[in-house]
Amino acid sequence: PILSRLGSLADRDRELKQAGELLDSIRSNAAGIRALHITGAEGVGKSRMLQELKWLARGDFDVLESNSSSRSAIADLLRETLGLDDSRTPTIDDVLKLGILGTDPTASGTDPTPMGTDPVHEQRPILWVLDDVDRLDASERQMLTASIRSLNAAGSLFVATASGPRETEPHDELEWG
Repeated sequence: PILSRLGSLADRDRELKQAGELLDSIRSNAAGIRALHITGAEGVGKSRMLQELKWLARGDFDVLESNSSSRSAIADLLRETLGLDDSRTPTIDDVLKLGILGTDPTASGTDPTPMGTDPVHEQRPILWVLDDVDRLDASERQMLTASIRSLNAAGSLFVATASGPRETEPHDELEWG
């Protein structure tokens, strides 16, 4: 099992180094990974690793997260990202707007000012976080897939965790992909 000591994540030096390098590449707008899926058996530290990623990103990133147990987890993330009213259900046209984050909002002809287009967020990368993505229903998974495919590659990272099949023996590996 994963143990925490003095507030740091124990026995995950390799993963923490990789996470730091990934966030650094996004900070510098380097080409590379823009979606990270962390998988492993229950109890190996996926959620704790996600917490570390959020802590590493704080201050430099706008960190947006949603509860995968919610029936509208992805819709909630889209509403927050795109500045949509809480009563509005995001559409596929809204998802496609993720590709314009960081560009001139008037070019899209939309009224909302998405995060990443207003002066406060202009230079800040966005980190989308969703723990236990395996709990999403089919429609939310479709919205998630479309959202990831539509992301503007510059300054964006979507991180999700999912539990793999239950193991009969303890297994402490996290898989990155």
